[in-house]
Amino acid sequence: MVPPDDKQKLLDELENLPIVSVVCKRAGISKATIYRWLEGDTDFKKKYDRALKRGRERLVDHAESKLLKLIEKEQFCAIRYFLNSNSKRYFSPRKPISAPEIERIIQAVEIRTINELINFEEAKKADKKKLEAKTRKKTKPDFRDLPG
Repeated sequence: MVPPDDKQKLLDELENLPIVSVVCKRAGISKATIYRWLEGDTDFKKKYDRALKRGRERLVDHAESKLLKLIEKEQFCAIRYFLNSNSKRYFSPRKPISAPEIERIIQAVEIRTINELINFEEAKKADKKKLEAKTRKKTKPDFRDLPG
């Protein structure tokens, strides 16, 4: 039998941070144990769901407060995000991308990637040549310093 304190510790942690894997580490409880508790204890499942919901609400409140601070600082991206999310006047639905457009984008990315790879390889070769030239200069004996 699991001590009720372990379950309560987990529920308390979930209310503070609704990320199960992090809460498991903090509470010293494996995820498998939690899933066993959820399957075998309907009362715990209700409390778990409630704690997870409260934790998510708390996190959303925190994120919204940060967003409002950015809006107060007149950060355009934050203002645009808020208006798009909260006002029908500013909402602009995204157009679906057609198959030919997707194909064009993929080709452009592939071409760019290939060109970057070629440029990278050329830059690598140039760097290697510079390094070899420096090394050759250092290894050549300097006979000017010899007496006589």
